[in-house]
Amino acid sequence: MAILLGGMGALHAEDSRDYEAGPLQISDFRAKVPEGKSNQAFTLTTLRYSYRYRSRTRDRSASVVLTKLDFKNKMLRDQSWNGRPQDTALLAHEQGHFDITEAVRKRAEQYFQAKLSSLRTTGRTLDDAVAAMEELVRKEMAPYFLRLELLQKKYDLETNHGLATERQQQWSKLVSELIENPQLPFPPLGDEPAAAPPR
Repeated sequence: MAILLGGMGALHAEDSRDYEAGPLQISDFRAKVPEGKSNQAFTLTTLRYSYRYRSRTRDRSASVVLTKLDFKNKMLRDQSWNGRPQDTALLAHEQGHFDITEAVRKRAEQYFQAKLSSLRTTGRTLDDAVAAMEELVRKEMAPYFLRLELLQKKYDLETNHGLATERQQQWSKLVSELIENPQLPFPPLGDEPAAAPPR
C-alpha cells in the first residue's frame, strides 16, 4: 500500500531514497511494523517539485515567467515498513507503488515542459506575482496528484495487494510501459471526477 504526498519542499537524504537509485531493497523499509496492522507492508512515496522563474518589475506591477520545473520521486524510508522481508512477491508489489509514482512524475514533467513558457503571472508587487505563480503551479499539479492517488488505489484493489499473481504481472507490465513511454494513456479510473483534465 502507498500514501501519496505532493508539493514543494526538500527531504533530508537520510529520510528518503530517490527513484533513480534503483529497485527497492528490504533495507529501505526502516519503520517498525505497527501492531495490529492487517497490511503486510507499507510504502510511502512522495512526488515533489521545485521551480525557477524569471521576474520583471515596473512602477506599479510585476510579472513572473516560469523557466524551469524539476520533479523528484522519493520513497520515505523511515515511514515505510515490511513485515515479510523474505517475501520477494510482496517486495515486487511495493516496487509497483514506487513505479506508479514515477510514471505520473514523467507525465507531469512532459506536460510542464510543453507548457513552460506560457505559465505567467502578474501582481502589484513581486511578492504578489510570485504568490500567484505558486498557486498556478499548485492548480496545474492538482490533476496529477489526484490521478496518482486513484492509480495507487486501483493498483491495490485489482492486484489484491499483490496476492492476485496474474493481475500483478499485468500491472507491472503496464506501469513499465508507462514509464518508458509517457505518451501512453493511463488506465481508466472509474471514480475519477469528470472535471479532472485527461492528462
